[in-house]
Amino acid sequence: MLVVCAGLMVTGCNSSSSSSSTQARDGADVQLVLEPEDNQITASWNAEDFSGVTFNLCLAQESLEAGFDNCTSYQGAQYLTDVSSPLTVSDLDFGSTYWFQVEAVSSSAGSQLSPVMSVTLVADAVTGQILRQGPYAAMGPYKEGSEVRFFALDDSTGQRLGSALATATVDEAGVFEVPALAVRWVEAEVSGEYLDLYTADGYVDDPEIVLSAFLDLQDARQGRNIQVLTHWLKARALHYLHTSQSGSLVDAYSKAEADVMADFGLSVLPSQLHLFYGPDLPEGHRDAVSTLIMLSTALAQRIEKTEQLESITAAYAKDRFESEDEELALIKTRLGDNSAFYLSRGLSRLGSNFPRDDQPDYWVNLARWLTGCRSAQAFTSRTILCLGEELAQQEIQFKVANPGGSTGAPGSDNVWDVYLYPEAAGMWALEVSMDEACSVRWTSYPTETVSGTEMGGVQFTSRTNHRLLGTQRMIPRLYLLRFRKLSDECDATQATLNFRRVSTGTDNVNSRGVYFLSPNQMQPGVSGGYQHTTANQERSTYRSYFFFNNTGPSGKYQFEVDFGLSSQDMDIVVEELGQFGYAPVSGAVTKVKTTSRTVKEYDLVNSRLYRVQVRNLFGRTSNLGSFQSYQRHPFELTVSRD
Repeated sequence: MLVVCAGLMVTGCNSSSSSSSTQARDGADVQLVLEPEDNQITASWNAEDFSGVTFNLCLAQESLEAGFDNCTSYQGAQYLTDVSSPLTVSDLDFGSTYWFQVEAVSSSAGSQLSPVMSVTLVADAVTGQILRQGPYAAMGPYKEGSEVRFFALDDSTGQRLGSALATATVDEAGVFEVPALAVRWVEAEVSGEYLDLYTADGYVDDPEIVLSAFLDLQDARQGRNIQVLTHWLKARALHYLHTSQSGSLVDAYSKAEADVMADFGLSVLPSQLHLFYGPDLPEGHRDAVSTLIMLSTALAQRIEKTEQLESITAAYAKDRFESEDEELALIKTRLGDNSAFYLSRGLSRLGSNFPRDDQPDYWVNLARWLTGCRSAQAFTSRTILCLGEELAQQEIQFKVANPGGSTGAPGSDNVWDVYLYPEAAGMWALEVSMDEACSVRWTSYPTETVSGTEMGGVQFTSRTNHRLLGTQRMIPRLYLLRFRKLSDECDATQATLNFRRVSTGTDNVNSRGVYFLSPNQMQPGVSGGYQHTTANQERSTYRSYFFFNNTGPSGKYQFEVDFGLSSQDMDIVVEELGQFGYAPVSGAVTKVKTTSRTVKEYDLVNSRLYRVQVRNLFGRTSNLGSFQSYQRHPFELTVSRD
């Protein structure tokens, strides 16, 4: 029977009370067990060991530190009376942690409480295409033959009980086996050479980084992987125990797990994550894998000795990201500003060392699939607008009208900051609509602060109505867009910003590899309809950028653009990367030129990097004031060897 008890959808509520004397057979204690499944938790206890008692249950979304009697004072608290085992609570939230305690009561013998238990609800276990079944040990992946040791733990203190119970070794991908052990809690510790995810030096043997994880062998939800997040989770759990904020390893681990998931924006248990998933993971799992790769790569850049990792770990364990530790703060800042850089760097190292002969494009596809934006959100307090394929929109509500005269300083009522993170490389256009005519300036910076050189800005004084203000060529990373009122008087109260991707491409070989052309494979693209009034043509919406790394022989190659669906006139320009940047390849021969196709032939050299521009030759303007609308013009680009 399913009924509602105290506002929650639960099963296991009694319809009447039974009370006589509280009597436990053989002096039994109340033993509570929690079993999560999907978005529900089933609480069960040893009711068969008691006779003539009433059971009550306290459920809350924070630790029950003030005691069972104060149940209703806790966040999200529900006090359920006269319940029976098992009790199932449904319609709970993924990513939330719930604390439970059961009370056994009689009028003659008083009451007895179970230990407080907690559990974090997560989505289904991570599934998807992987190199092989784990678990994995990785800073980057540990070198084949590295040793994993398993230690039994005290359930109350988290301390090791004697020497290692068992050992295992990792294979060439860092995979190891967890032996069958007759204990609940173990610490798994790995040491040895590991793959440096930041540099191209291969495996690092100095220092030999030691990573570990607490494993609850009775918890089927928990993964058995060993990586940076499990290492920090273990340290955080020990902090709870050492500071007497938890009385058991179960409670300390649950609290630490919730902390790590909150700090890194995870919807997946940290212990479930490793480095070798493929493109069929659901979105939340993708973000979690991205975060692990970024963090591991950023740490590899900073760590020169084992003590540095332990210092950073200790700082996080004590104060999380509120710590004043300079190294921890630096890593957080770099991941917030440059998460895509560390993600692509780590993927590049993994791709070089673990090629997939069965799927040559495996790592390129993985780069398409992973994104740094939502992971970057976990490393900054700023509100970040993720820019995807579809229109992204940001509303700004101005605090007050310009009080007169001042151009404003950062943080004042006359200055507003918007943080952007493109999820793919390309050309982006900004349109703005304001409700009053104002003189304003938009300035963009390739950083979370304004310490860097501005990328570009534009001023306008006329009333706007969905006007295109400017365009920028951006790669996946964090950008700051600053809006500043310039006029003496301005009655504007709000503005709507619209960001649209108008073309694709990147000139960074290590940046995801998404827009590199492959011979005889069609690459769809899109260009804008207008040219920015600046000498720097790379900011123009009318150009789309692609890249071709010629791994084939030297010789003649044909580049074809089919723009029949766009009603435009398009051209192709191929440039070669030299000492001072890209320069047009000379000797181009136009093979076909119609109202829907352009085909050009170029002599290309083996092992050279080329940039391919698709230019829209129609609908351009040189007057910023005539930027009145936005258009997208599709095309198909193909390269083939003659």
